[in-house]
Amino acid sequence: MFGIGLLELGLVVIVALLVVGPKHMPEALRMLGSTVRSVQAFWADIKGALNAEPETLEGPQMEPLPKKDSEEKPL
Repeated sequence: MFGIGLLELGLVVIVALLVVGPKHMPEALRMLGSTVRSVQAFWADIKGALNAEPETLEGPQMEPLPKKDSEEKPL
């Protein structure tokens, strides 16, 4: 999970308990969970919009340049 081992995860939990406190920890975890869900929903909407209309991402079609004559006259 994100390259975090059990020891690092435990350290993060201990620091969070010290910073937030055990009394406010459930509220902080609820807020973190809702934020993560909101970000996931946002990215899902972005991906859906990008996959829905790929032709609009190509931009305007350009006309090919006219070919030059192979024999040019020197000045």
